Amino acid sequence: MANMFPNNNLHFINLPAGSGKTTRIKEQVCERLIKEPDSHILVITYTNRAVKELEKQHFDSRVEISTIHSFISKQIGPFFCVKNIVNEYFKCFENEIDALLKDKKRIERIERFQKENNFEAFLTIDNIRQLTERVKYGKRQYSDYLHAELSHDDLLTFYVFLLDKYPMFKYRVGEKYQLIIVDECQDTDPRVLKRLASIAQDFSIECYVYGDLMQQIFNKDENQLRGALNCFNPDKPESVKNHRSAPQIVKMLNKLYDDKSLEQQSSEKLCNYKSVIELYIGNDQEQTVENIRAEARSNNEPLPMSLVVFKKERFEHYDLSEIYNAYDRLEKYKYGNRFNVLDVLLPEHYDSTPDDIVRFMFTIVRLKESAESNQFSSIVQILRNDFHKSYDSLLDTNGVVSVSILFKYIEELREITKFSNYTVKKILDWASSRALVDHDWAEGILEEDVYTKVKMWKNKEAQIRENAYVQNVKLEQFEKLYELVEHPEKSHCSTQHGVKGEGHESIIFEMEDSLKYEPFLPMYQCMRLLVGVNSFNLDYLFNKYNEIQNYWEEFTFDAMFEAIKSQDGDSGSELFYEIVLEEIKKKYDKKSDEEKKKAYRKYIADLMMAFRIFYVGCSRAKSILRVVMNKKELEKLGIVDSLGEKFKELGFNVIRDK
Repeated sequence: MANMFPNNNLHFINLPAGSGKTTRIKEQVCERLIKEPDSHILVITYTNRAVKELEKQHFDSRVEISTIHSFISKQIGPFFCVKNIVNEYFKCFENEIDALLKDKKRIERIERFQKENNFEAFLTIDNIRQLTERVKYGKRQYSDYLHAELSHDDLLTFYVFLLDKYPMFKYRVGEKYQLIIVDECQDTDPRVLKRLASIAQDFSIECYVYGDLMQQIFNKDENQLRGALNCFNPDKPESVKNHRSAPQIVKMLNKLYDDKSLEQQSSEKLCNYKSVIELYIGNDQEQTVENIRAEARSNNEPLPMSLVVFKKERFEHYDLSEIYNAYDRLEKYKYGNRFNVLDVLLPEHYDSTPDDIVRFMFTIVRLKESAESNQFSSIVQILRNDFHKSYDSLLDTNGVVSVSILFKYIEELREITKFSNYTVKKILDWASSRALVDHDWAEGILEEDVYTKVKMWKNKEAQIRENAYVQNVKLEQFEKLYELVEHPEKSHCSTQHGVKGEGHESIIFEMEDSLKYEPFLPMYQCMRLLVGVNSFNLDYLFNKYNEIQNYWEEFTFDAMFEAIKSQDGDSGSELFYEIVLEEIKKKYDKKSDEEKKKAYRKYIADLMMAFRIFYVGCSRAKSILRVVMNKKELEKLGIVDSLGEKFKELGFNVIRDK
């Protein structure tokens, strides 16, 4: 496909892990400010953590650094009370609101809304529009359509909707900035990337998007993402240096990446860096990990960071079984849904969890910590950001925080220090009585389907007896969880998502399939392909992902398979089709052709994710990388010996249990 905008001002810089993208961005901003002192620069990052890292450079007001959600909120938020924009909200989300009003399961919520607005007539979209004075950004997982409160995703949707309709919002960006930089563009919403490209083109803004397609480990439509990036001219760097890892690890990563144009060289300062790179094939994977940790301690090595895909045992290790079990039973977060338990309980940052209650309880934890340590300014900040009503009550007639009112309020907040054994329900009741949160919200949230619908077990009574519902989880569980989220370096156990962008001296990659939760990761089947397919890389899988399109309409699933195989013909491809076909026959044999074709594409997307997860995990290691695999899983696939040989080729020392 040809570039949509083949202009010289649109640039895509694809750089592998460890190549110093953040450093390049800092240098680019500094150079631009020196050459063009009047420039205004926008830098968009994916996470709050990345914002903080860039802010360490202490740029002046000419440089705006923001997450995409914060930036968009600033762009359209000031207009949320304008009547036309409120009307546009109802046009944009008309279908969602209509579905809500027709949903019999939401009657209680609708009745509450009617009661709070003294409205007794039959509720329609027009009625809600008349009752709505402004749109709000709720920073939550789900939009509250009745109160016009947008979630994270719907904020992006609404922004795209307004951009397409009102040129004014394009001008707010186009007239202000002369340089736009997007970091981690592979994680940015493709719709937003396309609109930024269009604005940059229309206003002749230099626009650079930095990223790495091999590090796209959040579920996104592969074609949409690549289509958006196709708007930008790919800039191939003359040389790529790795500033994180020892030479032996860099050499292995190059072989995994398998792209000569992006082959990394070790940074000069790391050329003499000693390294350990090992594959352990063990009978007991957990015991192998414990042995590695014990040996690391005896050798005075850095404490290893274990990377896992998903492990219930991780929560048990930190005495978090109570909260894990409660959330694991919710229908909303079961396999196949948009968010899972891992997304909810272990977000990248405390305010990025997609669950309302977890986010609320994290705020309570922060208030508790601030009250215990007499951090008065922190209390004010938390109230201002999260509990607006309480913050307003601190202000005097001049709109300034009253010291006397604040100290009186702090005395009340000290109650929180006694709350560790309080349940979610008790704390919600307390917060409601202190006007920290809206009474109706506190009353209604535990009645939401998210928290009332639980997975049905064979023995329902036993489930009820265990009483492991979210409302009964104690604050102390959220305190431990908050510490784990905010200080993952102390845990020495994380997911590949949790350490994205980080480097650690010693990494243990614990190979495991995730066949129950999203992302669905067939890690061992991916290893089977790595062993059996020549030139196995991301592009290979992407081409397989798209080839089905040529056969979708005309062929049955079985005929499609034969047609595709006849086009290919090499032994590596035969193995690929064997693996995929085995999986689909196992799960979808009695399904329709359409469902089988969708399953085909989904499974290839899962294989791509598994390959990326392995690459990202290995690329976190600075000097010591140990991969641990289960011997029984490899024996099932018949690849114990061949995998060992493949990993020797990659540069690993292979250690096998007898």
